[in-house]
Amino acid sequence: MTPGRRRSRIKRFRKRISRSRWFLATLSSAAAFVMGVVAATLRVQWTEQTADGSLREGAPDALGGPGRGNHAGDDDAARRIYAFWHGRLFLLVPAFRDRGIVIITSTSFAGEVLTRVLERFGYATVRGSSGRRGTAALIAMKGALADGRDGGVALDGPSGPERRSKGGAVAAAQSAGCSIVPIGVSASPAWTVPSTWDRFMMPMLFARCSVVVGRPIAAADLGEIGLEELDARVDAMTDEADRQVGR
Repeated sequence: MTPGRRRSRIKRFRKRISRSRWFLATLSSAAAFVMGVVAATLRVQWTEQTADGSLREGAPDALGGPGRGNHAGDDDAARRIYAFWHGRLFLLVPAFRDRGIVIITSTSFAGEVLTRVLERFGYATVRGSSGRRGTAALIAMKGALADGRDGGVALDGPSGPERRSKGGAVAAAQSAGCSIVPIGVSASPAWTVPSTWDRFMMPMLFARCSVVVGRPIAAADLGEIGLEELDARVDAMTDEADRQVGR
């Protein structure tokens, strides 16, 4: 067997293993375990942006306790889509866990792993991206919002460009008549993965973590502010979270 054929067979074998059910289950279980261990040690500070634009400490009352958003017909607050940057996803998963929030994940291998991790933390998921099954994912998100769930969207996911919205969250919010809530999150000390397009942030054990919840943007106002303004608002919340932890 020539070296070229040998390398080709090894490559096919690795691909077959990486796509197998047991490998996906093992990898997602390990990722969820690590995330859970790290999350248990984080010192989390919540900040809310009030109606006048000022900031106050404490989780917004509208978030409620675990389970909010799980029940259709729950009218304690309007449905919403939480909007954030893909690179801060690790920090947000444990912060908003067990509320039945619906997250759009990509159809890639990484998206499959992420889907399994999210479901372990009490999220629901729909699969799609800007290139594949995107329309179907938005329809599924609209249905989930209509059923009384909240949604979550990484505005620049799944593949960038970094910190630039693609419009999916706005389309879903306008279609369902719900608001978008800009979210910023940061941690220190944290490791930023250098080889990723989004500079994915992973907190260290016992890190200080800041979650900043912005003022909701009503569906009726989304057409006026545009994507650039939405990006600016998520940037502002993210920058404030960075400032609070000293990054």
